[in-house]
Formats: sequence, C-alpha cells, structure tokens
Amino acid sequence: MAKGAIRVDWFPTDALNGMKFLTVAEELAYRRIIDLLYISGGELPDDDDAMAEQTRTFADWPAVRAGLARKGKIRIENGAITNARCTEILTAIAGKSDKARASGLASARRRQLLPQRTLNDRSTDVVANGATNGELSQVVKESVRETDVSLTAREGFAAFVKAYPKSDGVMAARPVWDRAVASGADPGVILAGLERWKAHWRARVRDPADSFKPRHVRNAARWLEEAGWLDPDPGGAVPVALKAWTGPPDLRRAVVAEAGEDFARSYLDPARWDGGGLVAATAYAAGKLTPLKALASISIRTAREARP
Repeated sequence: MAKGAIRVDWFPTDALNGMKFLTVAEELAYRRIIDLLYISGGELPDDDDAMAEQTRTFADWPAVRAGLARKGKIRIENGAITNARCTEILTAIAGKSDKARASGLASARRRQLLPQRTLNDRSTDVVANGATNGELSQVVKESVRETDVSLTAREGFAAFVKAYPKSDGVMAARPVWDRAVASGADPGVILAGLERWKAHWRARVRDPADSFKPRHVRNAARWLEEAGWLDPDPGGAVPVALKAWTGPPDLRRAVVAEAGEDFARSYLDPARWDGGGLVAATAYAAGKLTPLKALASISIRTAREARP
C-alpha cells in the first residue's frame, strides 16, 4: 500500500463537518492520526505510550482513544489502529502506482522492439503507435528511472519503514538510508541489524527493573547515522559508531534518568558542550532536548544559532 511522500486531496468543509462532534483533544489526535496513517501506509500500532506521544495528548490518550473509537473515527483491531477512509484512499493510490509502473515497463519493452535509427531519423520520425521518437524516448527514460534505479535500496527502505518500531519521523530517515546504501551498506544487513536492536528494545521494555519505554526507542534517522546495524551486540557496554558525551557526567545521568539511555545517545551525546550550554547537532535534536526538566537551566542552541 502507498505510504510516505504522497499527495492527498483535503476537503475542509467535509473535514470540519466530520469532526464537529469531537472534543478539542480528540480533534488534535484525529488530525495527527490521519497524517500518521498516510505516512505509515494505513496502520499504526495500538501502543498507548507511542500514540500518547505522537498525538500529543499524553495522559489524555486513553480517554481520547476510547472516544475516537466510539465515534467511529478509528478502528482498533489485531493490535493496529486504522481508518476506513485512509485505507480506501491509500488503496486507490497504490492501484494507480501499479498501473503507471506496468505502463512504463510495457513502453520500455515496445521501445526495445523498434528498429535502430540514425540521429537525423530519430529527430522527426513518427513511430507506428502515433508518438514521436522524442516522446517515446521520454517514456523510456521514465521507465528506466522506475526499473533500473536500485530496486533493492527502494524496497529495502520500504521494509525498514514497516519494521522500525517507532513510526514518528521514520520517513525523514530516507536521505540517511540512501547515503548508507550508496556508501556500500547492504539493505539486508541493515534490516538484520535492526532485528537485533528490536529484540534488545523489547527485552528492555519487558524488564520490570528497566525504566525503558517504547517512546525511548532511538529516532530512525539517528539509528542509521550511527550505523546501528553494525553493532553485533546492542546490549553491550560500548555501542558502535556513537559520539562520546563531552559534558558533565552528572548532567548526562540526569537526562538518562528522565528520558532513557537511547534518547541520550541519539540527541544528547552528539551535542557539543560549550562550557555552560549545549549546541545540538540538529534543530530536531534541539526540539527533543529543550522540554527535558534535566536541561531546564541549560542553554540549548543549534550549530547555526551558535555561529558568531
């Protein structure tokens, strides 16, 4: 089913009429759920901790969830949250994509059967199906783009999106994925490494002595940037490809106590400590660090803001 960077028509009157009986919290959650469903391909995990954070309803999520289900806005079944309209639209988009792909492949096959022409012939001749050679050439280019550009990388990322246990922000990891594959990383090896990390995260969530929660799972882009798939033992004491924290140890311990070890590895450790404040690696990381109580008295900037 289609997912990620898609275009969906939005009808404001229909949307407002459909949400007029929702509470403010339900409407906030519902709008975010719709976007998340389109990004994820039509399903979200029925995980209270993850959904509370992703819908920004936090402690109100259980009541909001019940209200949306009762009012027919979401369906909860087999551990997944869906919406009938989103599923219908995504299915239609997927059907159009499949037809376009089949058309491109057919055009490419037809092109291969055409006799070879000289450059002058190709510039003006009309082929049997009514299209100029120039037009047919463009169809062939589109087909080549569809079939020859690393199918393994594209299909591998789709599998990565589906497998990653934290859907929030996972689509933003595409550029990092592309860089990793272009540098020689095998998509199958990346996915195998992810399975090791998922087992590690599951074990931590189930451990009553561990404060680790599903929301503490590392951001997908950061996991890829840190080459997490290279780590043969995610539970080991020394993670692979992580930046060392250069600030006060007590400050890091406070962040770990509040948000978890993986959060600290993803957002705190890559930040630069400048003696009294933090220079976050990215604006996204700064946004994740700023709400922490442990950092309430700490100045948090991005690299761009820190420039003189």
